[in-house]
Amino acid sequence: YFLDNEHRTVVRLVPDVNLAARKQKDEENRLADYKASLAAGQIDEIIARTRQLQELQEKPDDPAHLAAIPQLKLADLPKTNRSVHKLEGSIGPAPALFHHLPTAGIAYVKLAFDMAALPTRLVPLLPLFSRALLEMGTTRRSYVDLGLEVAAQTGGMGAYPSFMTSQDGRKPLSYFMVSGKANLDRVGGLADLFREIILDTEFDNL
Repeated sequence: YFLDNEHRTVVRLVPDVNLAARKQKDEENRLADYKASLAAGQIDEIIARTRQLQELQEKPDDPAHLAAIPQLKLADLPKTNRSVHKLEGSIGPAPALFHHLPTAGIAYVKLAFDMAALPTRLVPLLPLFSRALLEMGTTRRSYVDLGLEVAAQTGGMGAYPSFMTSQDGRKPLSYFMVSGKANLDRVGGLADLFREIILDTEFDNL
């Protein structure tokens, strides 16, 4: 239907070299009309207020007032990053990190897949692969049904490549991240959706 469709719309954008001059003229005319509508006293009042504003803007600030403004000094900044509580564990054979943070009952989950073995020639395809995981549908659900299930079970899911360095700053690290968030009572549904998009995405759906 789309390939054989012969309907076309052609839109031409043509620059107008006189547009800026016309806008300037329109502005001048508008201001002239406004000025003509004012009484002499009103014009004098506008001039006086404008001069007063200019004087206020050009007047140096009172040093006492400037000194009262709170300032952040270098000594106020901690020299080390704030430590986030971390609990190391595992889920099956995979290492896992747990962070106890105040998240109002929402679990934020990220799965990190090491991309060290990924051939360099495939790296440019990662953005497309990221979209495909959530926009192709799976062997269990169409794209529309998958989106509805994600909306019903989670607060959103995403997939993206992530590049960083090791703690000593010497080694580059690359991971493919699949993330999602859900209320604590929906974490099971989030886990099922992780499994579905990672293992059952229908990549050959033309």
